[in-house]
Amino acid sequence: MLKIENLKFSYERRPLSIDIESLLIEEGECVGIVGPNGAGKSTFLQLILGIHNTYEGEITLNQVKLEKKTKNYFREHIGLVFQNPDEQLFMPTVYEDVAFGLKMKGLPDVEVQNAVNEMLDLLGIGKLSQRASLKLSGGEKKRVAMASIFVMKPDIMVFDEPTLALDPKSRRRVINIVNELQNTKIITSHDLDMIYETCSKVIVLYEGKVVAQGETKKILSDADLMEKVDLECPLILKNLL
Repeated sequence: MLKIENLKFSYERRPLSIDIESLLIEEGECVGIVGPNGAGKSTFLQLILGIHNTYEGEITLNQVKLEKKTKNYFREHIGLVFQNPDEQLFMPTVYEDVAFGLKMKGLPDVEVQNAVNEMLDLLGIGKLSQRASLKLSGGEKKRVAMASIFVMKPDIMVFDEPTLALDPKSRRRVINIVNELQNTKIITSHDLDMIYETCSKVIVLYEGKVVAQGETKKILSDADLMEKVDLECPLILKNLL
């Protein structure tokens, strides 16, 4: 369970500020964080990962309060799949990228090998094991980045724009993978059709504040709300309305 209370944060040299009175993400939920550019979505993710220190209020995960001494706990239990997989992949091969975190934990080689191979097969990229990660297609890189986080088995999976710049087939594969995961999931995206297909709950950020939250269909089909926050209802809902 991730709980936020009276969270306030401001950059020194940027106009964006975060002001969230109360937010609760419960175990097993898939929650979409939506809003226009500059709404504070990426900053919100950075805050729950302990990247920023100068904030007011409380962020707690499983009743553990985020503090300097508990940052590692948060980073062990929250796995972030970057918006740009090139920022996440840095080892010579796919296998080594996915194995890196497990090796840093000091797991035996056999255990690492079994876990990595199982994860690569699960995501349909086992045949890419010895390929150079950075020479893969965008969709393949995205799946390798996911595998490198999934294999660590975090409590919460965080996806920052997971379908950005993907072709339709790769986008569909990512949506299917996300839907199959049983973890608690947080997804930030401008792809509201993807949010509709994957998330049970949506939180709308606008100018750093939560302006709405609730059941996905109810929030995303509210045309007045969407216009107010410079978004549009998903195409799939427009066709149903």
